[in-house]
Amino acid sequence: MRIDVRRVKYGKMDKLIYKMPLIRQIHELHLFVDEIKRENLAQQKVIKSLKQENARLYHLVNRLEQENDENKKDCSRQKITNKTFQKQFAAFEKTSGELSNTDQILKTEIGRLEKEALTQKDLDRIKKQMRYDFFRGLAPERYKEALCEFYYEFRHKRLNLDHPKTFNEKIQWIKLFDSTSLKTRLADKVAVREWVKEKIGERYLIPCLGVWNSFDEIDIQTLPDQFVLKANHGSGWNIVVSDKKSFQEALTLPIDSNT
Repeated sequence: MRIDVRRVKYGKMDKLIYKMPLIRQIHELHLFVDEIKRENLAQQKVIKSLKQENARLYHLVNRLEQENDENKKDCSRQKITNKTFQKQFAAFEKTSGELSNTDQILKTEIGRLEKEALTQKDLDRIKKQMRYDFFRGLAPERYKEALCEFYYEFRHKRLNLDHPKTFNEKIQWIKLFDSTSLKTRLADKVAVREWVKEKIGERYLIPCLGVWNSFDEIDIQTLPDQFVLKANHGSGWNIVVSDKKSFQEALTLPIDSNT
């Protein structure tokens, strides 16, 4: 859940919060994403217009080609030798060639714009990466401020950390003031396996195929046909591979520098 900061009714407290640097940063990020969406919509309109123009030219070329065939038949039947007609026919062939070249140029341009157009999935990925980069570089002394502001953005209410009452407020309080080495260990997808093994036994663990420090270290050939890759630094960064062959083919596709 998110809230558009621009739609909040600014009371005295709201104006004070909006002056915080963090809120301004988040507001600017949302404006940036909105601008990308508007550019994407504009590109889609251009693509639609080019497709319509392409279809019109395609029909025009077909009609001209049909007329050309009819003119050739008439010329063959009647053995027309009129120089004026020959000039007109030559001009027509030149126009037909120019239209064919224009048609090819439009197809190429449409293909390029379709590749450059951002999808909703791309926008969500950009937004997610921006959030991750923001929190990764956040200083510990700003954790409380950031947590309060993002709680307000998503919950539409202010976070009471001095006297937490609701379940959500207590969870947020625990995040800030009740951090322990055990909780850190339990949140670690790799370290928690040893803890589970010690407490209830290894038989309750899902088999782990390997642990790597970077994606480049993974030898895909040694993995089974179906597997799941999970990042240990956050949630929602999982890759479910149901077909290893298709996954490998996707990894070898060239990356367009314009996308």
